[in-house]
Amino acid sequence: MTRIHERMYARCPFGKAPSFLELYLDELSRRGGADGSVLRLQVPLAELGLGIPGGAELSRDVIAHFAPVNDDGFESQQTAVDWASDGGGPFPKFAGFIVIESDEDYGTCSLVLDGAYAPPFGPVGAAFDAVLGRRIATVTARHLLRALRQKLEDAFVASQQT
Repeated sequence: MTRIHERMYARCPFGKAPSFLELYLDELSRRGGADGSVLRLQVPLAELGLGIPGGAELSRDVIAHFAPVNDDGFESQQTAVDWASDGGGPFPKFAGFIVIESDEDYGTCSLVLDGAYAPPFGPVGAAFDAVLGRRIATVTARHLLRALRQKLEDAFVASQQT
């Protein structure tokens, strides 16, 4: 299993962020089907550090499931998440958590994607993961967190204008 732990800060108060995330995940769920929510994961190739020019990206739809985790803590909110490639194929399945944590500054919070995946194809997949797969997973996680951050920040700005 390969662990992923990525963090990104958002300009959205912790007190508002969980409800904004829940609204977005509900929207994804409504657009999804009986199997789960369709989530498009993207990898900007320039971020892989392979000398690939900007603009090109890989993308893949995954079937994702989200479930709030009951937590009595006041400093974080967790949502369990898992996904697998839409239509199967030789892609890793991910299981973990999207975590929103309070920050020292009232106006910000942090978003964390924490979880693990098993590379397909046994030892060959593990070798690919060591060379390039983990980097792809890390860039994918960062891109997903940027998209979630944008959703939270947009929702917060919109809430301030009403």
